[in-house]
Amino acid sequence: MLSQESDIYEDSGLDTNTYFSESSVVANTLLPNTIGLSSNTFDLNSPYFPSLNREILPTYDIRSINNAFTAKRPFETERSEKPELLLLSQPARNHRARYKTEGSRGAVKDRSGRGFPIIKLKGYSKSPVKLRCYIGHDDKIGEPHLFYQASKIIGKHLTPCQVKKIEGIKVVEMELLPENGMQTVVNCIGIVKERNFDVQRKASVLRKKHLFLNEQHGLLEKRSTCCRLVFCCYIPETSETLQTISDPIICTQVLGSPEIHKMSTNRSHVNGGEDLFVIGRNFTKDLKVIFEHESSWRQVVEPEAEYVTQNHFICKIPPFAGPLNHASSAKVLIKVRCGEKCSESASFLYLRNRSISSFI
Repeated sequence: MLSQESDIYEDSGLDTNTYFSESSVVANTLLPNTIGLSSNTFDLNSPYFPSLNREILPTYDIRSINNAFTAKRPFETERSEKPELLLLSQPARNHRARYKTEGSRGAVKDRSGRGFPIIKLKGYSKSPVKLRCYIGHDDKIGEPHLFYQASKIIGKHLTPCQVKKIEGIKVVEMELLPENGMQTVVNCIGIVKERNFDVQRKASVLRKKHLFLNEQHGLLEKRSTCCRLVFCCYIPETSETLQTISDPIICTQVLGSPEIHKMSTNRSHVNGGEDLFVIGRNFTKDLKVIFEHESSWRQVVEPEAEYVTQNHFICKIPPFAGPLNHASSAKVLIKVRCGEKCSESASFLYLRNRSISSFI
């Protein structure tokens, strides 16, 4: 049965022999395992040490690691601070992940939208250091995301990088160079959404090998649409693997401000009560319709929930309780608010005369 499943995974490029080797490797090993040294230091002797760092690490005895921090090395006596991996600029709060069948959506930008995240290794500059980045879960800090993978963005002036697949995890590898101040611009990483079908197959293999994995980690019960960038690097002098993790990134498309394109009528009797059909875009289920007359009258109306879609909704026209002008009418403004976003105003007229049927 397992060999059949391995054949199925060949189309998606998934190495089941490594990706599903141990549940702890997939679910827990990318979390820091401290040995009393630092909150961002991994236990190199632990069987759960992240294998995506093993390729660049020599073999160590646990006693030599302890001695490395008790004996005074020339490097430690000269340095004034402990090496630290810093994310100088956070990635944008939203970056829509692309599907495998879509074209590139570009690299993840920074919060300003004009640049890219910047990462720096502080406290060490003796030699080039390999920097690795993968897509992590937003809640399970340090754990690879099941639904999203990193992708390499190709460009003439982008940071040189290469992609490796380690235990089924796509890892983008860059270099931190002393001549650049051990700092680099992360402008070569995009986010790809795994197909639900592929995720289901991966989860199926995990469940068969580890009976209670689905209940423990909620692989299929919560399909998170957020992720984080996880960076890690290895410092040879101190035998440390440093890690830093970005703030969450929303990977789904964010709707713009609501827009009113067309209404079934632009006027009503002051008693209201009629249905108002509104066609537009970017409407959400929590939308509110606001009727306003200068500063003298304001009414907030909720639409009929079963008729709300992203492009239209239906609501009841509220009765007007404000002052009328000499023509027994009142001009009001209609706005649609969806959360923090609000549409531009549309004109609406209340009349005392009942002969007012008009459509726009």
